[in-house]
Amino acid sequence: MYTRICSKELPILTALINGGRIGNPRPNPAIHRTLRDKAAQRPVILNVRTQMMRLALGFVAVLFPLLASACAADKECQDWTKLAVENPAVGCEGACTQAKRFDKYDYHAGLIAAQKSRTGLEKFFRYTARSTIMGAGSDELACHMYALLLQWGDAQFANTLTKSGAKATTRVVGLLDYTAVTDFKRRFPRTYGLVSQHEE
Repeated sequence: MYTRICSKELPILTALINGGRIGNPRPNPAIHRTLRDKAAQRPVILNVRTQMMRLALGFVAVLFPLLASACAADKECQDWTKLAVENPAVGCEGACTQAKRFDKYDYHAGLIAAQKSRTGLEKFFRYTARSTIMGAGSDELACHMYALLLQWGDAQFANTLTKSGAKATTRVVGLLDYTAVTDFKRRFPRTYGLVSQHEE
């Protein structure tokens, strides 16, 4: 609902706005001081915002290459492991063939079980402790371990690996060092801390 203002009341309202004078408007010193103070504060506020924006952009510039590098390495091993599961003749040629021939172990089935349950993961770790896989097969095994670490996460991976024995722990962490997990110590501190010495 709107209030109707008659012509007689208008000069009074105008006077209140213009500093108490009826007739020609006169600047209100208090209002002008307030506006002047606010105007003076704007450059400071804008300057702070600019500095914060520059700081944020600086963090992005530093962190983005690291994140991009981690994502690229992560995805490479995840894709390779997916291929090993779906098409072992291509993605698991070295590891699967060597494990079957020299260790009498079904590597393909073991890798799938390691993805499905912690029991399967522990059995896969225990096989790794006695594995004779080498060469291209070791490259595949190391990358598969990297993918399993990403899938299970640091805590569950480390807990399961600890249950698998000292030999398995040393071998698995050595494979992760070999495959050069990006920022291993910071991203996966529990797994990293299972051994005291790491391969550079």
